[in-house]
Amino acid sequence: MDWSKGASPSSSPSPTAGLEHAPASSQRGLNASATAKIWSEIRRELREAAFFPEGSMYERQSRLVQDMKKPAGRIVAPAVCWPGGRKPKKPEVEVPTLSLVTLRRSGQQSHKENVGSKLLAPKKLKIKKGPKAIPNFNLDTISKRLDVLGPPGVRDFHVPVDEAVKAVAPPRAFFSDVFGGNPQETFPTIGKKKAAEHNFRDFAFPHSHYNPVRSQAVIAVHGSKTTYNLLSLQALPFVAGAAGLIFSPHGLDQDYPETDSSHVSRLIVRLPDAALWLYVGQYQISKSTSLTQAEWLEQPSKVRSAWIRGILIKDWGRSIRTRIVLRNVLGKEPEEEEIEIAMQTDVAITEDEISMAYNLGEERLGVFLYKCVGYDEDFGRQIFERFSTWTPKAKEKKDGKKKSRKRKRGASVEDMLSDAASDLDMGAVVEQEDDGEAVDIHYVPGGTRSRPRA
Repeated sequence: MDWSKGASPSSSPSPTAGLEHAPASSQRGLNASATAKIWSEIRRELREAAFFPEGSMYERQSRLVQDMKKPAGRIVAPAVCWPGGRKPKKPEVEVPTLSLVTLRRSGQQSHKENVGSKLLAPKKLKIKKGPKAIPNFNLDTISKRLDVLGPPGVRDFHVPVDEAVKAVAPPRAFFSDVFGGNPQETFPTIGKKKAAEHNFRDFAFPHSHYNPVRSQAVIAVHGSKTTYNLLSLQALPFVAGAAGLIFSPHGLDQDYPETDSSHVSRLIVRLPDAALWLYVGQYQISKSTSLTQAEWLEQPSKVRSAWIRGILIKDWGRSIRTRIVLRNVLGKEPEEEEIEIAMQTDVAITEDEISMAYNLGEERLGVFLYKCVGYDEDFGRQIFERFSTWTPKAKEKKDGKKKSRKRKRGASVEDMLSDAASDLDMGAVVEQEDDGEAVDIHYVPGGTRSRPRA
């Protein structure tokens, strides 16, 4: 019965009600004096509740609130002494105050921060990531393949050109407006109109996303100039004349086309964390060994997830998705003709199935090497001079869906890499157009181990 609401004590049950149902052992353990003392306390509480129904409750609440506002310390509450065979002890129960709880939580948080800083201290620093995540590949996977081109210093090409010329990095739209070509293709074809204005051909625009990266990059703004400082060498050649490599989603032996070692491409690479493109020289592309099953499993989970997700949703992953499904259905390696027929319709597949195919070594990532064999100084100086007077065109809204692309049988290396990177380049174009007016942007290379920057 709640006496605080004004209920009459006369309507309450008798204090002795229910005592007859108590265990016999409990009744025998009580003597007369103890019983009288207990019921005396009960009657006192009943009288207090009857005559002071609100004051008693609010007094207790006010005392509790005042105790909680006190500084860190203890509130000792004696335990209730129930009837028993022997007199129980009165243990002290610690009731923490609000300030004590706050103090303890702050101490635990500082302890966690100290432990976390100690655990993170010896680990390798991660790459500075921008709007899009850039994979951080295992260093051994990169270095041992570049060693095929020779030791550091031998595999790189020395470019005796002014640093200001080698450092300028315009957006992709600049190259399309000035020299021609589709800004969404990795290996664009120059139209007749632009081809009549210059003799520059064989453009190659490899994308830094989905490709090996092993450095930390920093962008600094100094007034009207933006400098892009690369702290260490990356697998893609971000230093003029440096050797590098690029990954391809098609890594099985039957996917590799024959490479022409004499073909030279005008290599312009997209810098990480910025929609800017840097001309690094004239490069030859050659086939390297695909990633092994062990090398794939050694890559960080973020790298593998990026490729698996791309293969699942991108058009360039259609042939890989189809081959995985046919392999699971047929129980054997599908023929090329079977893949071409099945590619006419979309197949149902999940990320787990794609991941399992690469984890088991049934699918592999391909690797192509880039070796610099020269530097077109005339082309580099034209970029440097014409970019200072270039004005980006106004954005145009285009309607319509993107056409799907099918991988042609016997496709070249350029076709394969172009299909794999064109979807990425489309996103890059949007970033470039959002930049607005052109600014004076210069790329500051960090140099290589064998050729450190002075």
